Amino acid sequence: MIILKFSVLLLCLFPLIRIIWDKPDLSFWILLNFYFNPGGLITKYFNINFLGRFNLTDIFMLGICLCLYRIRGITRDVKIGGLFKQYLNLLGIYLIYYFIVYGFIAPYLHNDLDYVTFLLKNRNILYGLIILFSTYYYAHRSLKYFYLVTLTVGSVILVMYFITLITGLDLISYSQMERYRGSGMMRIGMSSYGLIVHLLPMAIVTFLVAKRRITISYRKILYFSGILMALTMLLTLSRRHILDILGMIVLGVMIISYLFNILKIKAIMKFLIPLFLLIIITSVALPKYVGHIIKITEDTLSLVATGEDTRGKGNYRISGTGDLLLVKKSIADDFLIGNGYTYLYWGNNGMATS
Repeated sequence: MIILKFSVLLLCLFPLIRIIWDKPDLSFWILLNFYFNPGGLITKYFNINFLGRFNLTDIFMLGICLCLYRIRGITRDVKIGGLFKQYLNLLGIYLIYYFIVYGFIAPYLHNDLDYVTFLLKNRNILYGLIILFSTYYYAHRSLKYFYLVTLTVGSVILVMYFITLITGLDLISYSQMERYRGSGMMRIGMSSYGLIVHLLPMAIVTFLVAKRRITISYRKILYFSGILMALTMLLTLSRRHILDILGMIVLGVMIISYLFNILKIKAIMKFLIPLFLLIIITSVALPKYVGHIIKITEDTLSLVATGEDTRGKGNYRISGTGDLLLVKKSIADDFLIGNGYTYLYWGNNGMATS
């Protein structure tokens, strides 16, 4: 049976291998986009195991490795230098700490060592290193397909997501939970963003440089997708996402104003029309959420400015109280090497302990 499954898997992989070999750049950015499960699409429609726990994500990673192998001659020609080399040096120090101190020494001193489980649980670090280098090399070749693939994937998934929210058709997975107990404000969250979250900052930057003799294809689609991505983040009613959006706009304005010598106030004023469109789309699609978003934005700004939201309630993550008191005590008790990796024991009471 295993041999049969393996044969079927190879038969399915052969066309993929051929496409990768002929179109490595396009294939790489497609595989990378779907590796990160945009919109939860992979886990919703293709959540199957082939051989043991070998699933579609692992196949994407095999494809990415093949893409990296396909340009092996180019990888030898591209010199690793500058900031990337400095980053790799720091990453090397971190990995040494992570696998020796965090994974072995600290758990051993706390009588909580299970190094085999630690390695199994952290194999994604190896995947991350493969993605790091392959992205670096393919970005040197061109970012054209990164833009086109991410825009295409993002546009389709975001449209499917809002069709799901408006019509109830089960196209994209999402979750709902109450923002404040008894408030009736329901947070709506897409199960996974993947790389499509980058559509918003790309749209912001493109919008700011639109009249600077820079040609960017499919700008209108990018603007539309950027607005949908912003709305997707706002519907989570998350303070973090609201600050993310404000931060992207402020940083975008500051950087572009510096590079192109644009007045900051003029750049900020450009966002009035997109903001108006965002309000209209929200009012038509999910009318109740205009008030919810305004309320959470007021809470967020109040919390940042005064330490309390509009209801007069603080947040333990800002005040450092609540569970963070235990966190700070734990840091103080293990200041030199940290707590280390811990694996969980499942007892009879249904709770995980260590």
